[in-house]
Formats: sequence, C-alpha cells, structure tokens
Amino acid sequence: MTAGRIPILIEGPFESDYSLAVVNRNLTRALLQLGQAVAIYQRDNTTAMPFSETFPAQYPELAAHTVPTPAEAKPTIHSRCIYPPYCDSLWAPVRGVHCFAWEESIFPARYVRSFNHGLELITVVSEYVRQVLRSSGVTVPIEVSGNGADHILAYDPQPYPQYQPGPFTFVHVSSCFPRKAVDVLVEAYCAEFDQNDNVRLLIKTFPNPHNGVEAILRDSALRYPRHAPIELIWEPLPAAQMRFLLENAGALVSPSRGEGFGLPVAEAMLLGCPVIATIYSGQADTCSPDWCWPVDFTLQPARSHLSEAGSLWAEPSVTSLREQMRKLLSTPREELEPRTTLARRHIEDRFTWKKVAQRHLDLWNRHLEKRPPVPQTVAPRKVRHIGFVSTWNTRCGIAEYTRYVIDNLGDDLRYSVFAAETGDRVRPDGEEVVRCWNSTNELEKSWDEAGALARTIVARNVDLVWVQFNFGFFAPEALEYLIDEVHRAGLPIFVTLHTTNNERFLRLAAALRKADLTIVHREHDVRLLMAERVERVILQEHGISAPRFPNKTRNPPIRSLGFTVASFGFFLDKKGIHELLVSFAAALHIRPGLRLKLLNSLYPIPESAQYAASCLKLARDLGIASHLTLSTGFLDEATVLDELHSSELIVLPYVESTESASGAIRLPMASGTPILCSNVSLFDEFAGAVHRYPVGDRIALATAIVQLASDPEKLHQFSVRQREIVEQFSWPRVCRRFREIIHETIESGSGTGEKQAIWQVVGAG
Repeated sequence: MTAGRIPILIEGPFESDYSLAVVNRNLTRALLQLGQAVAIYQRDNTTAMPFSETFPAQYPELAAHTVPTPAEAKPTIHSRCIYPPYCDSLWAPVRGVHCFAWEESIFPARYVRSFNHGLELITVVSEYVRQVLRSSGVTVPIEVSGNGADHILAYDPQPYPQYQPGPFTFVHVSSCFPRKAVDVLVEAYCAEFDQNDNVRLLIKTFPNPHNGVEAILRDSALRYPRHAPIELIWEPLPAAQMRFLLENAGALVSPSRGEGFGLPVAEAMLLGCPVIATIYSGQADTCSPDWCWPVDFTLQPARSHLSEAGSLWAEPSVTSLREQMRKLLSTPREELEPRTTLARRHIEDRFTWKKVAQRHLDLWNRHLEKRPPVPQTVAPRKVRHIGFVSTWNTRCGIAEYTRYVIDNLGDDLRYSVFAAETGDRVRPDGEEVVRCWNSTNELEKSWDEAGALARTIVARNVDLVWVQFNFGFFAPEALEYLIDEVHRAGLPIFVTLHTTNNERFLRLAAALRKADLTIVHREHDVRLLMAERVERVILQEHGISAPRFPNKTRNPPIRSLGFTVASFGFFLDKKGIHELLVSFAAALHIRPGLRLKLLNSLYPIPESAQYAASCLKLARDLGIASHLTLSTGFLDEATVLDELHSSELIVLPYVESTESASGAIRLPMASGTPILCSNVSLFDEFAGAVHRYPVGDRIALATAIVQLASDPEKLHQFSVRQREIVEQFSWPRVCRRFREIIHETIESGSGTGEKQAIWQVVGAG
C-alpha cells in the first residue's frame, strides 16, 4: 500500500545518459506515478547546475517539478544520488542518499565520516554495497533498494544506423574504466576468435580520462593481427537504439571487476539477451549460474583511481571468459531461451522502477514513524562484554595487536582476556585477565586446553568471543572444538588469523568454516580461505598508531655528515640484523658520518639472546661499534616513536617471514620517517609508500642507504603516501569498523553456527 504524500526532494544529475541521471529520472517518474509530491533539483558534483533549455521538451513529465533552490521545496525527505557523495546542505528533517553504489570492498574513510554525521538513511543498489558500507564503518541505517531496469522498455527499438546484421554480436556497454575489465574482454575475444569466425565485438563507451580502450585495441592488434572484428561506439545513443542493440545481440558481456549494480546487465536480461558476467559484487544480485553464463575469477588488490589501500576487486579469468563466449556462439538460440526466460522473470520480479520507488516510500515512511521528536536523543548502546583469547602482556606481536584493539574499541564495549599461561610479562595483569590455557602442539593436550578454555569463557558471561589465532597456540582441531563449544553456549565467535603459512592450513580452514567471522590481513589470505569455502571473511589490515609528528618533508634534512639509520623489531635471525650490519659497514666507507640505531628487543627465547650476541660481535669485528647505539629492552610505544622520528631512515632488513602482516612496520610508518625494507611479501601492502631492495642482497642494501642519505628528495619521495596510509589505518578508525561488526553480530543473533552472509564482504563466484 502506498502511504500518504510526503514532500520529497530528489537531488543530483538528471540530463544525460550518465547512470546517476538515469537513476534520478526514473526514480522520480515512479514516485510521481505513485502519487507523491516530488521536487527535483539538479546538481553536478559540488555545483548547482540549472536545467537546460531543452529539458522541458525532453522530459515534460519532470519539468513541472524543478525547483531553483533546495530550500524552496520545503521537503520532509531530501535525498541525493550524486558523485562524489557529498552530504552538505541537506534541507529536510530526513536527510538521505538513495540508490547508492560502490564498486570496491572498502569505502573511503572521508565518506564514512560524512555519511555518519550528515545522513539519517541510506538506500543502496545491492547487498554487496550494504556490506561494504557497513564493514567500512558506516553506522547510519542502510537498506537495499535495488535499481530499476524497465526504463529500457519505455522506448520502441530503433535500429542503430551503422549496425550491420549478420555476425554473432557480443556487446559490451561501459565507461571502460579499469574495473570494467575491457582489457580482459578484448584479450579473451582476440585470443578466441579470428577472421574465420562469424562474430564481432561491439563496445559502447564514451570518452573519459580513465578510458584506455583504444590503447588496449592497438596492443591487441599487434599481438593478434587476424583477430575478429571489433567496433567502438563513442557517441551517446538514444534509449531506443540501445534497446535495439541489446535485443539483436548474441550476448552482453560484462566481465566486470566490480559493480555497484550493473544496469546494462539488468537491461539485457529484461530484453531476453544472454548475459556473460562475473557473479561478484553488485552483479551477484542480478546474475545467477541458473540464468547467466558465469566467468570464473579470483580476488586481487583493486587498481583503480578510486582504490583504497587493501581494497579488492574480482580478476576475471581469460580462459573462463573464452569458454563462455565460445559456448554461447555454438548454442542454438532456442536452447538458450529457458535460461533467458528465468533471467527476465528475475528482473521483472525485483528490479522495476515502480517496485524500487515503493521500497523507498516504505522505508521513508517507516523511518518517519520511528523518528523521535526534535531534538533527537540517541539512546546509548548496551555495553557488550567481549572475550579475547590471546597471548597478552608479553613480548609478542599478537599480544600487542590485541592490546591495540582493546584500547581503541570504545566505551560501549568491555572486555575480558583469556590469556596463555606465561612467566614473562611486560607489566602486571589487570583484573580483566584470566590466564587459563597453555600453548601446545600435541593434539590430545590441545583438546584438553580448548575444553578448559571454553568452560572458563562461558563462566565469564561474555557476549562474543574473539580468538587471536596462531598455529603455535593449539591445534586446528582444538580450535574447531572451541568454536563448537562456544556456539553450544549460544555465543558468536570471531577468529583473527595471523598467518596461513602452515602445513595444517587445510585442517584450520575446516574449523574456520564454522566461525561467525574470520579476519585476515592480506588479499592472499582471503583468496586461500575462499578456495577452501570459508565464506564469512573480511580483510582488515593491522592498525597503525597515528601520532601528530611535524611534517618531515617540509624541511628535509640536508647534512653533509650526520645521518642516522634506525632498525626496529625483535632480535631474531629472520629479521636480517646480521645483513644490515654488513651493509652498514660498506655504506660507512662511502658516508663516514652515518650512525646506526638498533631498537631491537630481545625475544623471550634463548635463540634471541644468542643472535643478539653474535650481532654485537660482528659489529666489533667490522669496526663499526663506535657508530652504533643499541637498545634490547621492550620499550614503550612513545619512546620507540620518539627514537624512530629522530632518525633519518628506518631499515627493516627482513630475510624471511611466515606472517600475514607485519606489526613491526607499523610504528616506523607512524613515525613519519622514511622506510627502506626488503622485498619480502610481508611488506607488499605498503608498496608505493616505502623504499624496497632485493631481499638478502647486502650490496643493494648498502647502495640504497648511501643513495638515500645523499638525496633528500629521493629519501622523502613516499612521505605523502606514508602519511595517508597512517591516517587511513589509524587504530581508532580500524576499531570503529570492528565495533560496528561486533554490535551487529550480537544484535542479529549470530552464534548458532548457521551460515550468515552479513559480513561476507568478499565472496566467491
């Protein structure tokens, strides 16, 4: 049932074939047809954009509803569909964003802040977008509205003048941005089809700064000189001609790396055109293997002009795309009809503009009914009790990670720590700490430890359990037993996986399939888990402390002699301190004023003290002891940051690592001092923000130290990006995301061990 008339203001672009303009026009039309009082205001980016003189003739049904300023509409609902998604100057009691789309797995923090402070309600075009916003820290109510596709039916098909009937036509419609994967499409097409095949590829696009299709075609012509024909359509096409192209196409091909929704896909399905697509992100709401032809993919780091560090997208398989294109070419049309009929019914059932508009009306009315009187008072959240299973208060990276998380989770969460037994504590334990398990690799003992741990957790009356897991703590089978026991008590359980590099990984994956959420630190780990059908996974890099040090790039140090190189981490042979000493000695011959500061603490195992002693002996043997200062204590964070900030260069000379993420690079990043590190994969997440050299190459390390000490501009070339990363992954920001996930998981009733997709931010195709 349609509720009463609500004064609604729809704002954004209206006058182009840009997807946002298509959305705004058609949502407005559908709201008017439902009898609503709608005003429209055109704005492009940050600037008001008056409607053109031709607008009334083109869109007479909308022209009577334009307003010169938003305030004159006096709306109850002011909703905007615009990019960038600014939330300024919203003139209504209910401030919203409608039909919002995002195509990658992380939503930028600057937009998260503006959404949380400027909006009351967000509607999004797919479940994927909702998950991304929520997992990135958006706390405003988010509802999935979908998009309509039936606007394409409003126009009788009109032949495109240059269209020549005959060949089987693959059609691709997009901006040809990198995420549209036109490079993969052209590669697959040219590799699969030559001039002997009765096919062609028609790419409908438009000029824009990120459109590289012409360069892609030039490269393909050199590598595949006999490839089948490819045609580009640059000019805007009337909707009637677009309908004609889709109705006459053999298939629409959308091997996209990421979509908020994918309008061309929905339009093609509604018109009975077969669709080849990656069933990932927004396309997962419209596409299914039951009625589309899916393209295999893997998850890879996103590489678009919008990508945030750690953001993922789908990388479609060229081989899979070739197979699906060939399959469609060779299948008679009548054999395709059962699937295309299912596809059409799916769109008709869910994605018409009338249904999308009705969803918005229902949501707006519900929100108005629940909205408290002004001034609005927000009831405080119930304080939740989180139980952390971790090493704690020890010289251990996982213990420090847990401390950072707890310190930044906020006042609406309290915690208990179920810690491993140890005699090596950095400081006295507090009353929140219960030491109740022992590390062991023996299976029988692991089960015993997990059972005792589960009983202790349940007795502590927590609301959610969060395990910081390492293979050295207990066996994967014991973790599975712990998960089962925690679920038996009705509690949800998260697992942070700090490494995947272990021979027992497959057994661990079986346990993680039962967890409510698995948190990992690398894209590589996400892909491994997805391959083993661990579905409820999010990627979250380690947080970083974000002190407010002065900007070191404003006055780069220019010294003829004095230049301090620092190193940080534990004294362990894999950290490469031996190699650093040898390289420093070589660099010292060329730059006599170099100093070396080793902030390397002893790890509580005999091998650490032995390695430290051998390094000191090596320094004496190399004759560099007088240029060396050394601290082996477990220094507090403030002291470490001060020492690193007062240095000119930090070197992390790791020679090997089995960890998924480095905690040791976080404080160097936060110090603002330039960093030089080996090219072990552990540091790949900071590519473009740190200097690199080949792992184990002592000559290359010495050369890099000399070059950076001699060239301030080169030394600081990554400083801006370093500051951006520190801001992006500050611990408060990371923990805001965790806080929302925790509350939503508890409130949604997780903990039964049943499949839930709430936090499946990245999913398999």
